Amino acid sequence: MLGHTPATFFSYCTCFIYSKASRQIGFIKRTTSDFKHYGTVAYLYRFLVLPILLYCFPIWSPFTKTSRVKLESVQHRIIRYLAYKNNSLMSRLKHDYTELSLFFNLPTITSLHHYHDCLLSIKVLRDFITSEVIKAKFCVGELAYMLRNHQPLQEESSSSNFGLFSTIRLRRSWNILPRSVTEVSVLS
Repeated sequence: MLGHTPATFFSYCTCFIYSKASRQIGFIKRTTSDFKHYGTVAYLYRFLVLPILLYCFPIWSPFTKTSRVKLESVQHRIIRYLAYKNNSLMSRLKHDYTELSLFFNLPTITSLHHYHDCLLSIKVLRDFITSEVIKAKFCVGELAYMLRNHQPLQEESSSSNFGLFSTIRLRRSWNILPRSVTEVSVLS
């Protein structure tokens, strides 16, 4: 499953991750049916399922809407189960998981991918990662004067589906961050 070959499609990765995470959620539901506290279930989800959903996050990120919806649906199922365990039932027609995900401290999969993209960019640009191969993927744009919309990383244009792939996606994520975040010198 590691690596990328021309015969491999990202939809295959999404289906693989979805099925593996779904099996883990089934395991969690079967083994925690007698548990009274929802915190234990949330803990198991964070350590058994979330790493599967964040599979290889620096390289691969679900950039199509169908991929994002499919992976978010896994998290929605566990949020429904956590709501059941917490006696705050949801209607089958309710599809807004915002309040419950905040209550259970489960950020969306998309926001976690974005967070890790930005964190990797910070590590590369602040020389916490010393690999010259990775550094060469980031073209820093230096200007003699400051512009209001200055983008510190130069973006490459791409007409294929790989436009949101790996380093191009990382550059775009970095460039939309506010200056207060990009100028941080200490990671905590």
